[in-house]
Amino acid sequence: MSLKVLVIAPDYPYPVVGGLQKQAHELSRELAQLGCDVLVLSGKHDAAGPSSELVDGIQVKRAPWIGHHRARLTCNAIWTVLQILFRGHRFDVIHVHNLSLIGVVSAVAGWLSRTSVMMKLPASGPSGIPGLRAYPFGRGVIFMLKAVSAFVAMSHESVEELNEISTPKRKVFKVMNGINLQQFDETAGGDETSNTSNSPLKVVFTGRIVARKGVADLLLAWKRLSETNRLGDSILEIVGEGEDEPRLRGLVAEYGIEASVKFLGYRSDVPSLLVEADVFMLPSYAEGNSNSIIEAMAAKLPIVSTDVGGSAMLVGEEGGRWIVTAGDADEMVRCLSEMIESTALREEVGDRMRQRVEDYFDIKVVAADYLRAYRALAVDRRADMEPLASNAFVNSKAL
Repeated sequence: MSLKVLVIAPDYPYPVVGGLQKQAHELSRELAQLGCDVLVLSGKHDAAGPSSELVDGIQVKRAPWIGHHRARLTCNAIWTVLQILFRGHRFDVIHVHNLSLIGVVSAVAGWLSRTSVMMKLPASGPSGIPGLRAYPFGRGVIFMLKAVSAFVAMSHESVEELNEISTPKRKVFKVMNGINLQQFDETAGGDETSNTSNSPLKVVFTGRIVARKGVADLLLAWKRLSETNRLGDSILEIVGEGEDEPRLRGLVAEYGIEASVKFLGYRSDVPSLLVEADVFMLPSYAEGNSNSIIEAMAAKLPIVSTDVGGSAMLVGEEGGRWIVTAGDADEMVRCLSEMIESTALREEVGDRMRQRVEDYFDIKVVAADYLRAYRALAVDRRADMEPLASNAFVNSKAL
């Protein structure tokens, strides 16, 4: 008999919003391939959207549309709770993909329907448990988390945050994000292009252009590299859209680096851009498990990243030398200099990153980890998640 999984995810599916939705969709598709019966509950994207639809073979039911944003959130929460109360008992596991008030009340509804509830912590810090505690009536919200059967922690920071609210270790399922490698390779063009043969050398950032992504720090580092003549004919490509773009364009002009910095905006061909690049840079101040890093690793790129969320765990010891403190432009200069100056180093580290993705972050591997956890929870809502930790977690440590 197939396992029945009820998925709660906002704005499903990717690419409507971003990484959280992408992961929820990729996991749901792979679970369906493994024989699971998956139903997703989400909100509508606009008034004209369907109330029910199939998305890549996954059944999605959507809450009614209300024009006012806050009223819509309230409506979505009530609708989701009612759906869980009436449908929850038909499922083996309810998987809530985000840490939010809607996610918390969904967990309580799942508990009331006597169904195991798994809740994913997509990020740590302000977007994690501390942020939830800062809500009005935060203590009450944290208390309601006791209804959760298991939490998905994707970084050591998330594990610590769960420890701080006295979460039993048996409730913490340690697993990381995944990528559909086959689809990525097909989209990227397979081995037909190579990031080692391009001229000029390309350093690329992909993500939302908002302050917490730290792109301003990257631009400062790029300016210093330019002033010391270490850039050569290197190009920095900034891929994405967001509210911080006008300020960043102003910094580029102020620093006099217009010739070597390109804003590419939103691109639907990110895998192809990554394959044609040489180095990936993520200067962020807050992440969970960065999908951008995983995609860059799949493209055989060496990674220079700040030490936030699960970034250090993603690159492992093989890439730990190029993990820097958020906001440290000097360290970014050091790491980028090493990568720009050595083709052999880029190739060696890039190959290691690709191997890590194949070993640990292929969505097939990640989905198999989830399936073991789901099966345990389907039998017992108090199942011990600790021995089910993924190999990526077991074989990693905080750097």
